[in-house]
Amino acid sequence: MNKKILPVVGVAAALVALALSVAALVIASLGGNNGRDGEDFNLYAVYQELVTEGEFSGTYAEFIAQYLSPEYTYEEGSELGTSVNASLASVVSIDVECEYTAGGRFPGIGGASTFISYGSGVIYSLDKEAGDAYIVTNCHVVYMNDTVTEENVTYTRSGEPSYYAYLYGLEGIYYDQYGELQRSTTYRIECSLVGYVMSQDVAVLKVEDSDVLKDSLAQAVTVGDSDDLAVGDEIYLIGNALGEGISVTTGVVSVEDEIIPISDAAGDETLRLHSIRTDSAASPGNSGGGMFDKSGKLVGILYAGSSDEDAQNINSVLPVNRVAGIADSIIDAGADSSSAVTAVDKATMGVTVYSAASRQVYDDENNKFYSVDDVTVESVSAPASGALQAGDVIRSVTLGEGADAYTLEVRHDWQIGDFLWRVRLGDTLHVTVERGGETVAVQVLFDDARYFTATD
Repeated sequence: MNKKILPVVGVAAALVALALSVAALVIASLGGNNGRDGEDFNLYAVYQELVTEGEFSGTYAEFIAQYLSPEYTYEEGSELGTSVNASLASVVSIDVECEYTAGGRFPGIGGASTFISYGSGVIYSLDKEAGDAYIVTNCHVVYMNDTVTEENVTYTRSGEPSYYAYLYGLEGIYYDQYGELQRSTTYRIECSLVGYVMSQDVAVLKVEDSDVLKDSLAQAVTVGDSDDLAVGDEIYLIGNALGEGISVTTGVVSVEDEIIPISDAAGDETLRLHSIRTDSAASPGNSGGGMFDKSGKLVGILYAGSSDEDAQNINSVLPVNRVAGIADSIIDAGADSSSAVTAVDKATMGVTVYSAASRQVYDDENNKFYSVDDVTVESVSAPASGALQAGDVIRSVTLGEGADAYTLEVRHDWQIGDFLWRVRLGDTLHVTVERGGETVAVQVLFDDARYFTATD
């Protein structure tokens, strides 16, 4: 049986109702009831009805504030309901608009067409007073190809993309007199592209001096620990399903670690990324949205789903422990760049490792079942890792000192690669290894630019 994993992104065109269908149409079957459950729900209509019945007397903005309050729950005592409502203020809908012109021998014929790609993002950091924010999403959400072919017509990009974000409750979605879905620009938040790492499908947008943010209930996400996830853990996804506004689906972690193949945003290369699988339903437009644990902490970014017609809710998430390091790298690089960043430096330890002695472990304290490998050094090639030796079993790595220290208990070899996104020039890694039956502490110094590799 052939199976493909495709980005969960939706795209539409604003010319003669032309639909720019990428992977979106293939993956539309992943949403419950064709992804349209609750499509007639209108929050403003609920507000009007409550006012009419005398059950609410405040403004619509005050109603939104109460509706989004973390104190609200779907049912009495629902921890998940409380977390979901708090998280709604940290996820945005994203629209990317770009002008294209019909191609062929006479590119100008047919006029210009505006294509709109829609997706999701999470508010990674926020300065409410200044109206500034960084939004993390997928590369394939913000990347617009140079050409698009639809119904045997080739369109060539003739303008630069414009990026917009919408907060939950301020999305301005309505149906016009022809029954077409439209979006008001009243609360549209303009963004700029800080940059992306295409090989990891991570991108960062920036918002500056937004009055909408200043006057909103927006909150930055609280970043959790994706390495702590185990099969069966409750999670939920929040994203812009079908481009019709923020919605929520719930589920569990289906597989804590797997590698899936997926084409990069430009369609030029097949990526093989370590991912978390979930059965929480997703639809086109959910790409870039957040996966949260039941306490409301961000543990991943949704980016792909299965195209197999027989598959039910098999969706893939980038672990936040990798995404956070990449996002920070993009933000740091963007601070010194006048244009969008398309490559960032990643630390390299100069060692090759392999996994051995795989075993099953049950954590009695947390009632979680894990798989664990012995991550063993096979060879050492760079001076930065001169303290490590072939045969060392890496048990933990620590970056930073004191209260700011971050320690990773190493269970799988890929965790080290994710961890190295956090390392900067001048940092020291404290590594605990087993060597010859003894526990040994060594230091790996990253004091030379040679120990970093540009990654795009």
